[in-house]
Amino acid sequence: MTIMLHDYRDSVDKIRIETLVAALRSGEFDQTGGYLKSNDSYCCLGVACEIMPGVTWEDTEGVSTKIPVFNGKRDGHHYLPSFAREYYGLPNDDVSPSGGIGFIDNLHIIVDLKDSMAYGFDTPQGYIATDRITFAANANDTEGVTFEFIADAIERTYLDDEYYRDWLASYHQNHAPRP
Repeated sequence: MTIMLHDYRDSVDKIRIETLVAALRSGEFDQTGGYLKSNDSYCCLGVACEIMPGVTWEDTEGVSTKIPVFNGKRDGHHYLPSFAREYYGLPNDDVSPSGGIGFIDNLHIIVDLKDSMAYGFDTPQGYIATDRITFAANANDTEGVTFEFIADAIERTYLDDEYYRDWLASYHQNHAPRP
């Protein structure tokens, strides 16, 4: 069964999501892409791991990336580990905003053209401009947007109920079957 964003949005731990948003805005973390942590830089999902109590980082032999460890469990260096998804109240099942194939190892965020323009994308391109929902890691790694941009999108997606209701109504209207 595919789980949609609206199926789990209300079950996330809002306090922990607020803490993640604040961490991304704090300026304390240098940003990188492609890995949760590389040297002393993080992708947005790496920040989510770093601020969790009890997480440590293990070196990866021969490369500069690090793997998060929680209660003795190592869990990848490219994606949001299952222990982090559990901590933030995110599902550990197949998740898709549109009913198609989703990814259990990411964090959905809502982004629209207005957001892209506000952050200086004069000619928005790619996933972030054409779709109104994407993954935080895609925004971080592929689009190269700032932690501030990602923090704003996470905040709207999970903490701003009015924005989400408006977005969901618009999404359904724009994706309704045509006669």
